[in-house]
Amino acid sequence: MSAEQIAARLDRTLAPLNVRAGLGRDGRIEFSTAEANWPAVRDSIAISGRGRVGTEAVAPDLQLQDLNKGNAEALRQNLRDVVQALERVRRSQAAASAALSAASLRAVEPEISPEAPAITAQDFAATAASHDYESLLAITSALVGVSRERVLALLGMR
Repeated sequence: MSAEQIAARLDRTLAPLNVRAGLGRDGRIEFSTAEANWPAVRDSIAISGRGRVGTEAVAPDLQLQDLNKGNAEALRQNLRDVVQALERVRRSQAAASAALSAASLRAVEPEISPEAPAITAQDFAATAASHDYESLLAITSALVGVSRERVLALLGMR
């Protein structure tokens, strides 16, 4: 399929969520939705896959109207709009920071006691020393796909 066909299919698929898909000037697929609709879109879509995804938020073009010196009310309204936009940016930054902090806390690996590798090695040696079928099955199942290169890479010797 061509890029235009892919974008058209995505556009039709995402239309119920009020998300539009199309090709940008550089030929990449771009998605857009109204800012007011963003929370519903964010909560409704989950993307999974093995590829790398790069996202970048593109701020809408602000159209500050009636910025002439004679229209003070329009200036006040535009100032209110800018202040509200800055507050939304601040909340977004705070939410991103909180999510990053939570993710980094979840990613912390538990400390392994110094005795744990020795105990694991002793258990493996005891299982390998027995000559019954269950021990052989457990060892061979654990070693399927383990090559010398993988072991060296894991040990950092290569």
